[in-house]
Amino acid sequence: MMVQPESFYGAPDAEGGGGASSNVRRSPPGARESSALWPLLCRELSLTKEQEERVRQVQRRLSTNPLALAEQRSLALLSVHLERLHTGLRSCAKMTQDKWNRVKDVLTPSQMVAYLSWVARNMDRLQQGKLEESIVNATLHASALHAARTGGLNHEHAGGAGGGGGAG
Repeated sequence: MMVQPESFYGAPDAEGGGGASSNVRRSPPGARESSALWPLLCRELSLTKEQEERVRQVQRRLSTNPLALAEQRSLALLSVHLERLHTGLRSCAKMTQDKWNRVKDVLTPSQMVAYLSWVARNMDRLQQGKLEESIVNATLHASALHAARTGGLNHEHAGGAGGGGGAG
């Protein structure tokens, strides 16, 4: 509620209130779509006129506070990023479940128990392997970007991962 612009609340009614409880709307053209949500919200929450006005006062105070506005923008951005993270996590969970289902189709129940025990015993090694893999991938990606920017591979790196560039 507090992150909405003033237009969300619509124009004041004839009595000077927020207008959500009033039957007479004096919204400017174009503001009807967003301001139509405020009366709907007030009805859904069963807000009294006094509560409506108190919410509007808080909103007006916040809208003039630069720190509050900056925090609102940060929260809105964080909300978007959290939603993207949540979507990514759901995708990873589905891929993990699909992989597990393929493994389950191959292994017997006793082999599954042995596999899960092995994973539990070797979790630190598996995590280290993932870390090493991500470092290698990041390095390869950075090398490819560098090569693309410079128009080709640097001669000292042309020998591959094991070379130091000189005779050895």
